[in-house]
Amino acid sequence: MTFILNDFKNSIVLADQLVANLRLQIVSGELSDEEKLSENTLAAQFGSSRGPVREALKILEYEGLVSLTKQGVIVRGLTERELDQLYDVRYMLERYCLTHLSNDSIPIIANKQEDIVDRMALALNHKDFAEFARQDIQFHNLPFELLDHRFINQSWENIKGLYQTVLYVGTKQRFEIGDFNYKEEVVQKHRDLVATLRTGDRVSIGKSLRAHFSRNSWIEKNQF
Repeated sequence: MTFILNDFKNSIVLADQLVANLRLQIVSGELSDEEKLSENTLAAQFGSSRGPVREALKILEYEGLVSLTKQGVIVRGLTERELDQLYDVRYMLERYCLTHLSNDSIPIIANKQEDIVDRMALALNHKDFAEFARQDIQFHNLPFELLDHRFINQSWENIKGLYQTVLYVGTKQRFEIGDFNYKEEVVQKHRDLVATLRTGDRVSIGKSLRAHFSRNSWIEKNQF
Protein backbone atom coordinates (compact mmCIF):
# COMPACT_ATOMS: atom_id res chain seq x y z
CA MET A 1 0.00 0.00 0.00
CA THR A 2 2.85 2.41 0.83
CA PHE A 3 4.36 1.87 -2.63
CA ILE A 4 0.99 2.53 -4.26
CA LEU A 5 0.54 5.77 -2.31
CA ASN A 6 4.06 6.91 -3.12
CA ASP A 7 3.53 6.19 -6.82
CA PHE A 8 0.27 8.16 -6.69
CA LYS A 9 1.95 11.15 -4.99
CA ASN A 10 4.84 11.06 -7.45
CA SER A 11 2.38 11.02 -10.33
CA ILE A 12 0.62 14.12 -8.95
CA VAL A 13 3.91 15.98 -8.51
CA LEU A 14 5.03 15.05 -12.02
CA ALA A 15 1.71 16.15 -13.50
CA ASP A 16 2.04 19.52 -11.73
CA GLN A 17 5.54 19.94 -13.16
CA LEU A 18 4.29 19.08 -16.63
CA VAL A 19 1.46 21.61 -16.31
CA ALA A 20 3.88 24.35 -15.27
CA ASN A 21 6.28 23.57 -18.13
CA LEU A 22 3.65 23.31 -20.84
CA ARG A 23 1.75 26.35 -19.57
CA LEU A 24 4.93 28.41 -19.77
CA GLN A 25 5.68 27.17 -23.29
CA ILE A 26 2.16 28.05 -24.45
CA VAL A 27 1.94 31.49 -22.81
CA SER A 28 5.43 32.46 -24.02
CA GLY A 29 4.60 31.36 -27.56
CA GLU A 30 7.20 28.61 -27.65
CA LEU A 31 4.29 26.33 -28.49
CA SER A 32 2.29 28.14 -31.14
CA ASP A 33 -1.47 28.42 -31.53
CA GLU A 34 -3.04 25.45 -33.34
CA GLU A 35 0.11 23.36 -32.87
CA LYS A 36 -0.62 19.66 -32.37
CA LEU A 37 0.82 17.81 -29.40
CA SER A 38 1.23 14.08 -28.88
CA GLU A 39 0.91 12.35 -25.51
CA ASN A 40 3.63 9.89 -26.50
CA THR A 41 6.00 12.66 -27.61
CA LEU A 42 5.38 14.67 -24.43
CA ALA A 43 5.93 11.59 -22.26
CA ALA A 44 9.24 10.92 -23.98
CA GLN A 45 10.26 14.58 -23.79
CA PHE A 46 9.67 14.78 -20.04
CA GLY A 47 10.72 11.23 -19.21
CA SER A 48 7.26 10.35 -17.96
CA SER A 49 4.58 7.75 -18.47
CA ARG A 50 1.42 8.80 -20.32
CA GLY A 51 -0.62 8.98 -17.09
CA PRO A 52 0.86 12.22 -15.71
CA VAL A 53 0.86 13.71 -19.22
CA ARG A 54 -2.83 12.95 -19.58
CA GLU A 55 -3.57 14.54 -16.20
CA ALA A 56 -1.54 17.62 -17.09
CA LEU A 57 -3.39 18.04 -20.37
CA LYS A 58 -6.76 17.85 -18.58
CA ILE A 59 -5.71 20.76 -16.36
CA LEU A 60 -4.52 22.77 -19.35
CA GLU A 61 -7.78 22.05 -21.12
CA TYR A 62 -9.66 23.36 -18.07
CA GLU A 63 -7.56 26.54 -18.30
CA GLY A 64 -8.39 26.81 -22.00
CA LEU A 65 -4.80 26.45 -23.19
CA VAL A 66 -5.33 23.21 -25.12
CA SER A 67 -8.23 21.40 -26.76
CA LEU A 68 -8.45 17.62 -26.51
CA THR A 69 -9.93 16.46 -29.81
CA LYS A 70 -10.20 13.22 -31.75
CA GLN A 71 -7.41 14.53 -33.95
CA GLY A 72 -5.14 15.01 -30.93
CA VAL A 73 -4.15 17.77 -28.55
CA ILE A 74 -4.38 21.26 -30.08
CA VAL A 75 -2.66 24.27 -28.50
CA ARG A 76 -4.82 27.35 -27.89
CA GLY A 77 -2.85 30.52 -27.20
CA LEU A 78 -4.39 33.29 -25.12
CA THR A 79 -6.13 36.05 -27.06
CA GLU A 80 -5.92 39.67 -25.93
CA ARG A 81 -9.60 39.51 -24.94
CA GLU A 82 -8.89 36.47 -22.75
CA LEU A 83 -5.96 38.29 -21.16
CA ASP A 84 -8.31 41.20 -20.39
CA GLN A 85 -10.77 38.78 -18.83
CA LEU A 86 -8.04 37.12 -16.77
CA TYR A 87 -6.95 40.49 -15.38
CA ASP A 88 -10.58 41.45 -14.71
CA VAL A 89 -11.14 38.35 -12.59
CA ARG A 90 -7.78 38.84 -10.90
CA TYR A 91 -8.75 42.41 -10.01
CA MET A 92 -12.17 41.44 -8.66
CA LEU A 93 -10.74 38.71 -6.42
CA GLU A 94 -7.94 40.85 -5.01
CA ARG A 95 -10.24 43.83 -4.57
CA TYR A 96 -12.54 41.70 -2.45
CA CYS A 97 -9.59 40.56 -0.35
CA LEU A 98 -8.14 44.02 0.26
CA THR A 99 -11.49 45.65 0.99
CA HIS A 100 -12.55 42.91 3.43
CA LEU A 101 -9.41 42.64 5.51
CA SER A 102 -9.88 43.28 9.20
CA ASN A 103 -8.47 46.52 10.59
CA ASP A 104 -5.91 44.47 12.52
CA SER A 105 -4.74 42.72 9.33
CA ILE A 106 -4.17 45.89 7.30
CA PRO A 107 -0.90 47.03 8.96
CA ILE A 108 0.39 43.44 8.91
CA ILE A 109 -0.09 43.01 5.17
CA ALA A 110 1.05 46.58 4.43
CA ASN A 111 4.33 46.02 6.27
CA LYS A 112 4.94 42.73 4.47
CA GLN A 113 4.08 44.21 1.08
CA GLU A 114 6.35 47.18 1.70
CA ASP A 115 9.26 44.80 2.31
CA ILE A 116 8.39 42.97 -0.90
CA VAL A 117 8.37 46.22 -2.91
CA ASP A 118 11.87 46.98 -1.57
CA ARG A 119 13.01 43.58 -2.85
CA MET A 120 11.37 44.29 -6.22
CA ALA A 121 13.33 47.54 -6.45
CA LEU A 122 16.53 45.68 -5.58
CA ALA A 123 15.83 43.03 -8.24
CA LEU A 124 15.23 45.80 -10.76
CA ASN A 125 18.57 47.41 -9.89
CA HIS A 126 20.27 44.05 -10.52
CA LYS A 127 18.18 43.48 -13.68
CA ASP A 128 17.02 40.13 -12.25
CA PHE A 129 13.68 39.52 -13.97
CA ALA A 130 13.04 36.15 -12.28
CA GLU A 131 13.41 37.61 -8.78
CA PHE A 132 11.36 40.67 -9.75
CA ALA A 133 8.53 38.43 -10.98
CA ARG A 134 8.76 36.19 -7.91
CA GLN A 135 8.40 39.16 -5.56
CA ASP A 136 5.57 40.64 -7.64
CA ILE A 137 3.73 37.33 -7.42
CA GLN A 138 4.27 37.15 -3.66
CA PHE A 139 2.98 40.71 -3.26
CA HIS A 140 -0.35 39.75 -4.80
CA ASN A 141 -0.57 36.39 -3.04
CA LEU A 142 -0.51 37.93 0.43
CA PRO A 143 -4.13 39.13 0.58
CA PHE A 144 -5.38 35.61 -0.10
CA GLU A 145 -3.17 34.21 2.65
CA LEU A 146 -4.71 36.56 5.21
CA LEU A 147 -8.36 36.40 4.12
CA ASP A 148 -10.38 33.50 5.47
CA HIS A 149 -12.83 32.96 2.62
CA ARG A 150 -13.12 29.47 1.19
CA PHE A 151 -14.67 30.35 -2.14
CA ILE A 152 -12.57 33.43 -2.89
CA ASN A 153 -9.45 31.35 -2.27
CA GLN A 154 -10.87 28.52 -4.35
CA SER A 155 -11.52 30.91 -7.24
CA TRP A 156 -7.97 32.25 -6.95
CA GLU A 157 -6.52 28.75 -7.01
CA ASN A 158 -8.36 28.12 -10.29
CA ILE A 159 -6.56 30.96 -12.10
CA LYS A 160 -3.39 31.41 -10.04
CA GLY A 161 -1.10 29.23 -12.16
CA LEU A 162 -2.16 30.88 -15.41
CA TYR A 163 -2.04 34.43 -14.04
CA GLN A 164 1.38 33.97 -12.50
CA THR A 165 2.73 32.52 -15.74
CA VAL A 166 1.40 35.52 -17.68
CA LEU A 167 3.04 37.87 -15.16
CA TYR A 168 6.33 35.96 -15.36
CA VAL A 169 6.40 36.02 -19.18
CA GLY A 170 5.47 39.71 -19.28
CA THR A 171 8.23 40.59 -16.82
CA LYS A 172 10.77 38.58 -18.81
CA GLN A 173 9.78 40.33 -22.04
CA ARG A 174 10.10 43.78 -20.48
CA PHE A 175 13.54 43.03 -19.06
CA GLU A 176 14.74 41.54 -22.35
CA ILE A 177 13.87 44.68 -24.31
CA GLY A 178 15.41 46.86 -21.59
CA ASP A 179 12.16 48.62 -20.67
CA PHE A 180 13.32 49.38 -17.14
CA ASN A 181 11.54 52.73 -16.94
CA TYR A 182 8.27 50.86 -17.19
CA LYS A 183 9.32 48.54 -14.39
CA GLU A 184 10.21 51.55 -12.23
CA GLU A 185 6.61 52.67 -12.78
CA VAL A 186 5.45 49.21 -11.71
CA VAL A 187 7.45 49.46 -8.49
CA GLN A 188 5.94 52.89 -7.79
CA LYS A 189 2.42 51.55 -8.42
CA HIS A 190 3.04 48.89 -5.79
CA ARG A 191 4.25 51.55 -3.35
CA ASP A 192 1.15 53.65 -4.07
CA LEU A 193 -1.08 50.64 -3.41
CA VAL A 194 0.60 49.98 -0.06
CA ALA A 195 0.25 53.64 0.93
CA THR A 196 -3.46 53.59 0.09
CA LEU A 197 -3.92 50.32 1.97
CA ARG A 198 -2.49 51.93 5.11
CA THR A 199 -5.29 54.53 5.08
CA GLY A 200 -7.85 51.78 5.62
CA ASP A 201 -10.24 53.57 3.25
CA ARG A 202 -11.93 50.72 1.38
CA VAL A 203 -13.16 52.91 -1.49
CA SER A 204 -9.71 54.39 -2.08
CA ILE A 205 -8.14 50.93 -1.87
CA GLY A 206 -10.44 49.67 -4.61
CA LYS A 207 -9.65 52.66 -6.84
CA SER A 208 -5.90 52.29 -6.28
CA LEU A 209 -6.05 48.61 -7.16
CA ARG A 210 -8.04 49.39 -10.33
CA ALA A 211 -5.31 51.82 -11.37
CA HIS A 212 -2.74 49.13 -10.62
CA PHE A 213 -4.48 46.73 -13.01
CA SER A 214 -5.18 49.36 -15.67
CA ARG A 215 -4.64 48.71 -19.35
CA ASN A 216 -1.39 50.67 -19.13
CA SER A 217 0.44 47.37 -18.97
CA TRP A 218 2.78 45.15 -20.94
CA ILE A 219 -0.23 43.47 -22.56
CA GLU A 220 -0.89 46.57 -24.66
CA LYS A 221 2.60 46.55 -26.14
CA ASN A 222 3.29 42.85 -26.60
CA GLN A 223 1.67 40.33 -28.89
CA PHE A 224 1.10 36.69 -28.04
